[in-house]
Amino acid sequence: MKCALPIPIFRSFLGVFICAAPVWAQGPSIRVNVPEGSVYPGEALRVSYEVSWPGNAGDYAILPPIIESIDWGEVSILESVSSFRNHENVVSLEIEVIPAEVGEYEMPKAVVQYVDRLVASQRASESRTG
Repeated sequence: MKCALPIPIFRSFLGVFICAAPVWAQGPSIRVNVPEGSVYPGEALRVSYEVSWPGNAGDYAILPPIIESIDWGEVSILESVSSFRNHENVVSLEIEVIPAEVGEYEMPKAVVQYVDRLVASQRASESRTG
């Protein structure tokens, strides 16, 4: 009988925002949710990125994350779910990482992008009139 050894996956994540808004504008915040415990080869580890902001839901457009490719398994984007919780708009982006073999790995880096719709609208209006 073969025993699958747990794969310690370092729980380090990079949630970087790239924005089409001025630097001084306060934008959404991000929180990364990583399950505790070990991961076995062929077993999925699901990680969610929660992007939240107060105000109108239409103020920001959250784009799908860009995930760094890995050579030790598979990584895929699963779903995006929008909700309203604790007086904030929340977009949950879920990814899945499946290691192929036993080892110690770092999680792939993720870039979460958003567009400030007010700024984008103003820039579009300026380009039409100018």
